[in-house]
Formats: sequence, C-alpha cells, structure tokens
Amino acid sequence: MEVRLENLTKVFESKNSARTIAVNQFNFTIPDGKLVGLLGPSGCGKSTTLYMISGLLYPTHGRIFFGDEDVTELSPEQRGIGLVFQNYALYPHMTVKKNILFPLENMNLKKKAIEDAIQSANLLISPKDAKRYYQFLKESTSLKNKYKRLESEAKAIYQSKLIDLAKANKQKQKTEISQASLTQSFKEQLKQFKASFEKEMQKISPENLSNIVKKMNEAYANIEKPYLKEKQKVMFKLLLNPLHWLGFNQHFWKALKPIVPEAIKLVEEARYKDYQKLMHDEAIAMAKLVGIEDQLNKKPAQLSGGQQQRVAIARALVKKPKVLLLDEPLSNLDARLRLQTREEIKRIQKEIGITTVFVTHDQEEAMSISDEIVLMNFGAEQQKGNPQDVYNKPANLFVAKFLGTPQLNLYEGTLKNGKVLIQDQIVFESSQLKSKSLDEVLIGVRPEGYEMDEKGPLTLQPQFIEMIGRDVSLVASHPQAQTPSIRIILNSDEFSVKPNQSIKVKLKPHKTFIFEKATGRRLA
Repeated sequence: MEVRLENLTKVFESKNSARTIAVNQFNFTIPDGKLVGLLGPSGCGKSTTLYMISGLLYPTHGRIFFGDEDVTELSPEQRGIGLVFQNYALYPHMTVKKNILFPLENMNLKKKAIEDAIQSANLLISPKDAKRYYQFLKESTSLKNKYKRLESEAKAIYQSKLIDLAKANKQKQKTEISQASLTQSFKEQLKQFKASFEKEMQKISPENLSNIVKKMNEAYANIEKPYLKEKQKVMFKLLLNPLHWLGFNQHFWKALKPIVPEAIKLVEEARYKDYQKLMHDEAIAMAKLVGIEDQLNKKPAQLSGGQQQRVAIARALVKKPKVLLLDEPLSNLDARLRLQTREEIKRIQKEIGITTVFVTHDQEEAMSISDEIVLMNFGAEQQKGNPQDVYNKPANLFVAKFLGTPQLNLYEGTLKNGKVLIQDQIVFESSQLKSKSLDEVLIGVRPEGYEMDEKGPLTLQPQFIEMIGRDVSLVASHPQAQTPSIRIILNSDEFSVKPNQSIKVKLKPHKTFIFEKATGRRLA
C-alpha cells in the first residue's frame, strides 16, 4: 500500500494562543512494500507525522492518502493500520496468545466479513448502483468524522475557557468575557458546523439515494429468494439424518455449495466460516513469524524485553493491516537486543511485504534497516533518499552532522578561487567550487576521511589513542576545529604514532564536505 502525504501540517495552539508548528508543509510518498525511516532529533516532528498517518492526530492542513483513498478524516480502525508503541502496551493479565488475538476479537471478525461479503455481492449484482452507494458511504463516513472532530475540538476549547474564566472570577480578576457569552459563542459555532455538514452532505449525496438502495436490495432479493427456498429444503433433509447432526454447519454448507448463486455464495461463505479456528490459526501464524510460538501460554511479565516487542509486532500484524507503523520500538531494549530485534523487524517486513514507517532518533537503526530515510528537523524535511546516499551526499550541515558515528569533524576555513584553505594550507579542491570565494566556510570531514601523509596539509596534535580491533580511533586537536577534540578512524596496520608527536594527514575528497558557514548550505 502506497502512502502519500500532501502538504501535511500540524499546529498546536496553547491557552495563551501561542502556536507551535510541529510539522510544516510535509510532502512525501512512501512506496508500496518499502520500509521508510523517519529520522531526526527529539521534537523534530517525526512522531507527530506518524500519529497523523495512524489517525491518532488529525492534520491542521494537508491530506493523507493510502493508495488512491483519502484517509485524512478516517479513524485509526477505519484506516487499517497496525501500530507498535515504544512501551509495547501489552495487557499484563492476558497470555501472549490472548494479546495477539485481542485485535481480532475486538473488531468482530465475523460481522466485518459478512458486511464485506454483502458489499462484494451487491457490486456483482448491481455494479453501477452499488458503486455509487458504497462510494457515498465512504465519503459520508469521512465527513461525519470530520465534523465530529471539529465539534470535539470546539468543545475542548470552550471547556478550557470556562475553567480559565472560573479561575479569574475566583481571583477577582476583571475579564471582558462572561460565561453566557462563551456559551452563546459555542452554540453558534455548533450551529455553523451543523449547517456546513448538511451542505457538504448534500453535495456528495447521489440523486434518488433511497431509490438506489431500494433497487439494489430488490436485485439482491430476487437472486436470494429462490435460493432460500432450496436452502430450507436442504436443511430439513439433513436434519432427518442424525449422522449429520454432529458438525451440522459443515455438512449444511457442503450440501449448499452446488446450488448457491455466485454472488450469494460470498455471503454464505462468510456466514459459515469457523472464525474461532481462523483466529487461532492467524495467532499461531503470527507467533511463528516473529519467533515466539513457544511462548504463547506465558504472561508478558515472564518475557524478556525483546520477546515483548515481538508480541506487540505480532498483535499489530494479525489483523492484516495495510500499513505498519513503528514508534521507536527499540528504545527500551539493551544494545544486544536492539541489534537482534531490528534484524527481526527487517526480516518480518521483507517476508510479508508490508509498507512500514519506522520512527527513531537513532541514525544507526534507521540506516541499517530502512529502504529509504527521511531526515526531519523543526517539522520540515531536510533530506530523503537511500540511507547510504544521504550519508555520502548530505544536503546541508544539519544532515552531515546528524548522520554518522563518530560525528562529523568540523573546521573553520576560507574559500579562495575554488580552493579551500585551513590556516593558508590548501586542503580541498573541487570543480563545484570553481571561481567561488568566501571568507568563512566550514569544512566537514568524516572520521574515516583521513589518510596519513608526511606531506599532508593538515597537522593534528594527538591527545590519546583507542584501539578498536582492526581500526584505531585517534582523538586529536586542531586550532581551527570547532570542538576541543576531533575523532579520526585509521587502519591499525598503517598506524604508528609516538606519544606527543604531531601527525600530518590529507583529506579523502569523497569524505570531505564544504558548507557555507552562515546558512549551513552545502557547497561541495
């Protein structure tokens, strides 16, 4: 399922009318079957975006599409999403199996299956009328949700103002607003909502709606009526034979199959399906998928953090959602479990091919499992693309600094006629900088972007050395560096430094980036 976000904006307003723009004009398309990571620091708007996709929050402006369907005003259960929270949100008094089954039991699987079957039958029998009617139902549901939400928000603001007024009266503060005027204003707002709702409902209502429904029902009844007579005969015949009493529904449906019309067959199959067995099989299948089939009779408290997260994922997937949403699902796990669980998430996503949105502030997590990442800051997109491409070709200083462990090393320098200098030494040249000159630029170098060279233009003063297996992490300093210390990764086979001895290095061009100091815009 492709997910498309168009000009998505979320503004939160406080009591003193201060506005916080959590997400600002966000446009993005999540391809069908891909795992996309929303990445950024705390407060950047990534979780707000996820909650708007899920329906837990509604956008101030903008639209959300699942495929070609506009789901902006649909509730979470109507959108068909699976949501996994940071804290698992498992029911402690239920077994693992009961936790996984809960969504299926809660959604009344049989009722929904029969309703869907009747819709499919009507589309077969009366395609033109049924298409118009069910399109109207979908649009009217969105419209009802929209005005129900608007009324709820207006009521919350009204009640908040009443509380503020009561506090002001208690403290004997002068106010220009009375309770009566607040109430009158709220009632007027509700009247406006009602008038707007009726006007919009009239626009989407097909002409002669009652006639369309009547014709559709009559067409269905004309096919169903003769079948019901035959069905009754079959039932009496089977009841006369005691051998058929055990497992009667199965015998009954087997006898009906040859005589049931194709459209009615869809409804009958939905009615006679064994939903208890179906739910049990689905729960077992999901438990096997996430690797906890041997834990089904345990309570959540008896499981490790990783196992609890797998239960949460199984519970989200058991109802076969269109989109899977993961809100920082690994943040409560220790380092070893995080690594193991993120590998499992990637495997599960690939195995079932579900469109997945993964929210995290951990760039290593996002880069390791995402097909594509979207880096956000202050509610706006900074850069999107393949994780390695974004790492290798950052669009600006924020992206370059945020991605990478250890962090990017930054030096202050100058740009003269296309040549970048640090302390009058040329450290970088690029055709992209041809004929450009700037008094202040920032030179960003990845920790792995250095090579030992006796004639290198950059002289560093080592502080201390960390041996990390095949590599050496050298902590050094430079007078033009923006931080007191910088970290460099070098191959241990090529590394030999005596204590307190300065070293000369040259920069790898593909690991070096030049930024305009004032704006953070990348120049090369």
